Amino acid sequence: MTTDGPTSGDGLRLRSIPSVVDNDRAYWTAGAGGVLRLPFCESCGRWFFPPADTCPACSGPVGFRDTGGTGTVYTFTVNVQRYRPDLPTPYVIALIELDDQAGLRVPGNVVGCEPDDVKIGMRVEVSFEPATSRDEPDGDLFVPVFTPTDSGTGAESGEGRR
Repeated sequence: MTTDGPTSGDGLRLRSIPSVVDNDRAYWTAGAGGVLRLPFCESCGRWFFPPADTCPACSGPVGFRDTGGTGTVYTFTVNVQRYRPDLPTPYVIALIELDDQAGLRVPGNVVGCEPDDVKIGMRVEVSFEPATSRDEPDGDLFVPVFTPTDSGTGAESGEGRR
């Protein structure tokens, strides 16, 4: 794995993320506590993604709540073109449907396995990689990534086909 780009004090490669703004700061910083924190509508009681100032369903007020951080690979692609120096290829870009709410999907990389081993329906859990942004080069920022669990892949029932 390459170490192109900035590294943390302990030598870990830092991911580069977009500028952090007020309505998504809780998402990018929650990894410090090992939790996936997503926007939650205080009116209709639903999580949503991406972060916004108001709920996209009902325009209600928004807070952030921790999720369980587990789910399944809903769909994915394997990127082989190197667009960013901080992401060695090939890598998996996936939509993960979280267990907390039907239809709640977040994008993320699947790590900890070979790209050819990723299957639709594969069980995953969140982990975090340190990150930096142009505006906060020394900030405590984290990118949620997902690692396979041993609780089933979804492939046994035929769900693992692309």
